[in-house]
Amino acid sequence: MSQFRKPMKILLTADIHYDRVWYEWLVAQSPEYDLVAIAGDLVQGFDAAVAKVQQRDIEGWLARIAGNGCAVAVSSGNHEMFSKTSLRVGSGDGFSLANALRSLLPAAPTADRHPLFLEDGTTGVIESGSGGLIVSTIPYKKFGEPLAISARSPMWEEGRALRNQTGFAWLVLHHDPPGGGPVGGMAGDFELRRTVERFQPDFVLSGHLHGQPFFPGGGFHQQIGASHCFNAGQTPPTKSRVPNHIVLDT
Repeated sequence: MSQFRKPMKILLTADIHYDRVWYEWLVAQSPEYDLVAIAGDLVQGFDAAVAKVQQRDIEGWLARIAGNGCAVAVSSGNHEMFSKTSLRVGSGDGFSLANALRSLLPAAPTADRHPLFLEDGTTGVIESGSGGLIVSTIPYKKFGEPLAISARSPMWEEGRALRNQTGFAWLVLHHDPPGGGPVGGMAGDFELRRTVERFQPDFVLSGHLHGQPFFPGGGFHQQIGASHCFNAGQTPPTKSRVPNHIVLDT
């Protein structure tokens, strides 16, 4: 496994589904972390009537996390597909949760992203002192798209190349968990599993299958080769004021 040059503390979660209490909790906790990573379903996609309200609020929460000096990385999930929500800065595809973060971008006109925000569909480095972490945010497949993971192969190639170049550890975010093990079971994504076996990122964060870690034979963690794969699961907001999450303290 690659090693960080400087320890980082990372909060891993998914499936927040526009729960206001959970987002406020993430904002409050963010000063204690170097990175908050959310692997899909930031929105409640079945409630299209309040889509613009969700846009405004979630933009604000993400901006407040980054404003606390904590990096944010997000990948899309099926609820982003339902609501045609983009998690990319300045995207014209539906509405963009990331547009408010433009106010945080460096003043230089050549800057294409904020150093504390990694949008959906990108590979980049989150800096931390003298070290860093490579993060790849693999988008969820669009409806009718036959291939998802294999179509994103250049992102995986870029992540592996960056790890070889820098020696930093590499975290991949994708909403569906890998199939055939505790974090994804038989409902997981077997194409993702094969891709993890091929590229061997250090860490993989997923979600989507809220109850999988609690089922017989399920779990929050599994190893695929040298890759540590996580699914925090999720409980109904009515049962907890804190979202399920995993703390990765390196």
